Amino acid sequence: MPVLRSKHDQVRWNLCFGFVRFLIDAQLPYLLCEVLKAKGFQAFPLTELPAKNATTDAELNRISIEQDRILITKDNDFRHSHLLSGVPRKLILLRVGNTRNNELLNLFRRNMDAIVSMLLTSDFIEITASRIVQHGKIR
Repeated sequence: MPVLRSKHDQVRWNLCFGFVRFLIDAQLPYLLCEVLKAKGFQAFPLTELPAKNATTDAELNRISIEQDRILITKDNDFRHSHLLSGVPRKLILLRVGNTRNNELLNLFRRNMDAIVSMLLTSDFIEITASRIVQHGKIR
């Protein structure tokens, strides 16, 4: 393994070699975990935490940092937290409205390669029904 000089080097290494870990927020379907696992990624739903849906945003941020997980959420509060204080370190914000679960899952199935590619150079990705926007370059 090469010498990794920073946390971002570790994230890039993990992305390149499939050691990507996602944390799935409560408002998203459990099947999203299964879709991500089928693609070879680790995925952990918030609903499996002890407090389940009562888990606080601060706790989700802590878990995402301690376990080096990329948070996937629809909650815009995490966008503000990420932009203001850099937590969570990596964020995928879904802005898909009241999309059916199957449509959401297919969105990930079709675009996972592009999403992972963007995560190599960005720490914030926004997904809408029609496009994926890359924000926040890794420093």
